Amino acid sequence: MFLAITIVVSFALLSWGLTQLHWTGWKTRDIVWMNALGVLFGALVWRIGAIAAFVTEEALIVRNIFSTTKVEWTRILAISFHPRGGDSWVTLDLSDGSTLSVMAIQSADGDRARYACERLRRLVDTYSSPDVPDN
Repeated sequence: MFLAITIVVSFALLSWGLTQLHWTGWKTRDIVWMNALGVLFGALVWRIGAIAAFVTEEALIVRNIFSTTKVEWTRILAISFHPRGGDSWVTLDLSDGSTLSVMAIQSADGDRARYACERLRRLVDTYSSPDVPDN
């Protein structure tokens, strides 16, 4: 969040600084575009920083860059993660035949990512298994 705000403020200061240097050309257009780019880059950095995976008893909530998806545990058939094979992040195979990337678990995190993937597999096993009624 701090970086996103810093980017927006930096672009605003840059556009103001250009007016102080007697920038020639389309001053108003340049200022608007400079600030619009700052907001765009700041929003993108903010969204990248918000990537996460949340666990509830009912579902796994996956927040990637452009979407947030709630996946019920019973819809997850398999979890793929092969960092040495080129996988950048964990991929869920879903019961409807589609896949969903979990960008919160990235191969760049090394052992931490492998541990998180194993933990996710255990959670899928725990939450997707049918409840056995007490007799």
